[in-house]
Amino acid sequence: MGDRLLRKPQSPLVETAPSGASVAVLPDYESLALAAATVIVAEARRAVAERGRFTIALAGGSTPKPVFRLLAAPPFSDATPWPQTEVFWGDERCADITDPRSNERAAREALLDHVPVPTEKVHPMFAGAPAGAGSGEPGSPGKGGAAA
Repeated sequence: MGDRLLRKPQSPLVETAPSGASVAVLPDYESLALAAATVIVAEARRAVAERGRFTIALAGGSTPKPVFRLLAAPPFSDATPWPQTEVFWGDERCADITDPRSNERAAREALLDHVPVPTEKVHPMFAGAPAGAGSGEPGSPGKGGAAA
């Protein structure tokens, strides 16, 4: 395997702020997804080499799905130290995992069900909807209902 199998994304326009932070401007979404997957794999390998583990907080919504799909397939899946990876979520919707809007569900379907991350190293954020949530009934969140 090795880094030579990982395709290099198109060279971005990089601007560096006085603080040292940099922003890369890429020509399209595919280049962005490829660059993000490349950075994640490189950081995962570096973290495991330095500390013995890699932790990542996954973003929700539809934006990261192409990155998840890249990470779930070779060469990225083969180059990532999944057994030493701890997975968290940065956000979650108030939806059960069976709900198509669930960020955990999206991450599992696009990434986690396809890579060998140990189950005990996957830490979902509980955000199940309470009874009546989104019903629009007074006292329920969602659709204009006020939380009690």
